[in-house]
Amino acid sequence: KYDEALINLDLANELEPNNLGILKSYALSFFHTGRYEEAQKSHEKILQIEPNAFESYLAQGNIAFYQGEMDKVLSKFFYMRFLLLIR
Repeated sequence: KYDEALINLDLANELEPNNLGILKSYALSFFHTGRYEEAQKSHEKILQIEPNAFESYLAQGNIAFYQGEMDKVLSKFFYMRFLLLIR
């Protein structure tokens, strides 16, 4: 299911490479197929376009958790909390 979505997302991404909806769908599909590095890269691109996309910081924290990188988990969650407080 997610592998099929990635094929369609590749086509859509060719037309609109900076579309946040496409990038979020990429990140989700990569995450659910265990392709964590690619999911991280998708979130990094989202944050380049929308630096206050707190859901990408949350997702990066979740990915780091699945990869056993607890220091990254805490830094992402604390930064996301900071963003929520200044809203």
